[in-house]
This record gives sequence, structure tokens and C-alpha cells, in this order.
Amino acid sequence: MNAPTPERILVFLPNWVGDVVMATPALAALRARFPQARIVAIGRPYVNDVLSGLDIVNEVRCLDSLKDGSSFMDMLADARTLRRAHFEMTVLMTNSLRTAIFAFLARAGYRVGYAREGRGPLLHVKLAPKKSNGRYEPGPMIDYYFALVASVGSETNDRRMRLAVTPEERAAADEVLKRFEIDASKPIAVINPGAAFGSSKCWSPISFAAVADRLAARGMEPVVITSPREAEIAEKISAAAASGLKPVWRTGFTLGLLKAFIARAAIVVTNDSAPRHYAAALGVPVVTLFGSTDERWSDTGYEKEVIINKHVECSPCQLKVCPRDHVCMTSITPDDVMGAVGELIRI
Repeated sequence: MNAPTPERILVFLPNWVGDVVMATPALAALRARFPQARIVAIGRPYVNDVLSGLDIVNEVRCLDSLKDGSSFMDMLADARTLRRAHFEMTVLMTNSLRTAIFAFLARAGYRVGYAREGRGPLLHVKLAPKKSNGRYEPGPMIDYYFALVASVGSETNDRRMRLAVTPEERAAADEVLKRFEIDASKPIAVINPGAAFGSSKCWSPISFAAVADRLAARGMEPVVITSPREAEIAEKISAAAASGLKPVWRTGFTLGLLKAFIARAAIVVTNDSAPRHYAAALGVPVVTLFGSTDERWSDTGYEKEVIINKHVECSPCQLKVCPRDHVCMTSITPDDVMGAVGELIRI
């Protein structure tokens, strides 16, 4: 079946925030290939904040059937709504059978995706992920998404991730800086101690506190950010730090506000999580701490990133919670992190 020249394209976005950012080069390539098409992106409720301000898609929709606790009837209702839009091409960046069924029920045309989870018969273009000895071969997700749009004729190889900060997001950051009396004349060091994946990715609060104190001693303004559900980690860092951290995490960071803060930063220190990709997409230097996860999956080639990974015997285990002594992260020291910061910026 030959690829159409569509007027309406439906894209199912990845579920993880970091993966959405890593999908932006592919979205930009799709836009370049079909500049006149209306591209509608489907994603989880938080995706709109991630992509706000970008012109590579025309619309981001959050559907009831993608929310936690949704039912099959929700999926049918959403599929009926999408069916009326008559999408001529569908790009499935997700790997689930559910989204392929959804696209089929919506009668979304020319479905492109990876033939995983038994969904091959529902696709018009079936890509095969690389495997070795029955296991998926680790490789950059940017290239994984690029292959999807290449299959419909996109020829660009621009791997730059893209994010934008809207005026509203910038104003919200200004308000937080003012409310917590953060000295904006100092270079801001954003510290992200959480990770939605699980605790195995997380460095200890005491170590983050030591880094915050050392950054403050060098004239920087350390700002600890977390999602609302990870605020307890930030409280532990604050209790261990001697530098009097401003409790901005109590504000309840949205993903849009997070963009605005990272865009202002001189440096970001983070576990392997979405703020790492935010920093790269916004051109901010970033130090990323790796342990339980395989860095090959999220390799972006970003020149202003230093990755710290001790490569201990049991890593990468890809487990959410460490069943042992968490040596992959405990072996990373504040000296390691400060050395990496010194490689990226002058302090």
C-alpha cells in the first residue's frame, strides 16, 4: 500500500514525559514532510503542557479513554468522535495493542507502527524493532520514533529535541521566583531528585543536599523541583541542607512551569528522568545520574550533558525498586557531580 498525501494526520504520543520530548524530532520531521497537513496528537492529560508553544502539531488532545480508570466504553466514545474527523494517516508512537485497536475503531487510515503486542494485522506499515536472542536491542528512542516517520517519506535526520516556553509559563515562573524571594540575579541551579519510574533511579536526598550546599557556596541559587507526589524527597533534602533552600517544590510544579524554570537555569542536576530531556531541548547544560536504567535507550547525543554512571555489576537491571544495596547510585559521590558541573559551566 502506497503512503498517501494526507490532509489530516493522527499521532498517538508516547506515555512517558521524557519519551514525548524524545519524540519531538520525529514530530518535526513529520511536519516538514507534510507541511499543509493538520496534525493532531493524542496523549495523556499532561502532554498538553509538554508540547505547549510548539508549532509542529496543530492540536493536542487528551481523551477520556487515556485517563486512569477509563473503560472500554470510553474508548468506543472517543473512537466515534475521532472517526468523524476522517484521519487519512495514523502514526502510532505507542507500542500497545490497545492504541492500535483504538485507531482501528476510529477508522484512522494508513496506520504506521511497530508490530508488537500482536497488533501487526491492524497496521498498514509494520516496523520490526531490533532484537537479539529474543530480547529488544537497546537503542536511542529518538531513532525509534524517527523510523516511523521515515517509513512515510520523511528524509530529515535532525535529531534536535524541541520545547517552547509560553508567555503564560514564563509569567508563572516569575511569580514563583517573587513569592519565594529567589535571587534571580544569581545563576539558578535546578535540582531534580525524583523519577516517576521508581526509587531505583533516585540518588539519595543527603547527597543532593550536599551538592545544593556546594552550589550555593559558589554563588548559585539552588532550586529543588519535584512533582507534588515527590515533595517528601525535597523536604528531606531541605532538612539535610545547610544553605536554606527556598521551598519552591511546595508550589506544585506543573510540566509547563517546569519548562519555564529549566529554561532559566544555568545548570540542571537530575536523575534519569524527564527534566534531563527538558534541559537538552531547551539548550541548558545538564548532569544526569544513571544507575538502574540503560542509558542507550535515552541517548540523545546532547553535547552539553555529562552522564555519571558507575556501571556496577548488577546494572542496568531496569527494576523500579532495588532489591539489594542500590550500589549503582550510592557509589556516585557529590565530588563526582560537582566535577561534572565544573566540566559544563564555570563556577
